[in-house]
Amino acid sequence: MDLSKTVRNPQFRSIICKAFSFKCALSGMDEIQCDAAHIIPKDRNDTAPNGMFLSRELHSSYDRYIWCINPSSERICEHRPGFSSYTIEISDKYKDKKLSIDNYKYKSIEVKSWSREFIVKAYRDYKQENYPEDFQYIDESLKEDNRVNCEYCGEEYTKKGMKKHHSSCRSKCPRKDN
Repeated sequence: MDLSKTVRNPQFRSIICKAFSFKCALSGMDEIQCDAAHIIPKDRNDTAPNGMFLSRELHSSYDRYIWCINPSSERICEHRPGFSSYTIEISDKYKDKKLSIDNYKYKSIEVKSWSREFIVKAYRDYKQENYPEDFQYIDESLKEDNRVNCEYCGEEYTKKGMKKHHSSCRSKCPRKDN
């Protein structure tokens, strides 16, 4: 049995741990049980936008494409500046399995907004791994042209995220043309 561990960049872990307030982005577990995970699984790009903080168990299942973050469900976190909320998607291959991750326990994840590009790439990899026959029909909403600017403050959001943002923005942001 090989007990060797993969050597990881300690700076990457430190940056990601702090960015996620020392807690798993999905379960809320304390940092002592967590890893700095790459959003694109097993990628060696140790930049902050390619990172999220996950419990070791959730990290392992994420790297095996058991679950993924659905980029078309992006919502801006009004209560947590710099973060976006996404629904998670569990592969049909695993829906009948008894796993620590399921749609009843974990419905969404909050990750840094700067990670969208990596989330889109990881989602494409997940779809190709789990649904190769449908891969050519990847959701059109993943295209960058699905992003729009707020007419009040000019910030960029997905079309779905814009609806939520507008409800709070109108009262806080003056129109640029006033």
